[in-house]
Amino acid sequence: MNKTIFITGAAKRIGKEIALTFKELSWNIVIHYNSSKSDADNLADQINKDNPNSAKTVQGNLDVKEDVQKIINEVNNSFPSIDLLINNASTFYPTPIDEISEDHWEKLIGSNLKGPLFLIQGLKKNLKKSNGSIINITDT
Repeated sequence: MNKTIFITGAAKRIGKEIALTFKELSWNIVIHYNSSKSDADNLADQINKDNPNSAKTVQGNLDVKEDVQKIINEVNNSFPSIDLLINNASTFYPTPIDEISEDHWEKLIGSNLKGPLFLIQGLKKNLKKSNGSIINITDT
């Protein structure tokens, strides 16, 4: 049975490259995106072309509790075990320190800390089934 990886923020940049690397290893890949639907769909199509039915996309805003729960439900229903969770999604505002607003701060905390924490909680059973691992990535 193929292993499964779930990557948040997988539609572009580092997340996309991680997905393509695991495609070469023939893993099942869950591609999370928030607003990059066409990029996520194109990536899933590219992966499924070489490894049929191995990639699935899930949409959700990691700042929104209901979206995080929807993501957890979709992943838990689609894959009985997760071998690797990579929390890669992040929010970044290139803003001078004295111009950071409370709204910016809340969004930064939501996608960089709160979302990953609640994903880990919600996927814990599926990760335990396969003795899965978690990698958290953040940028500044």
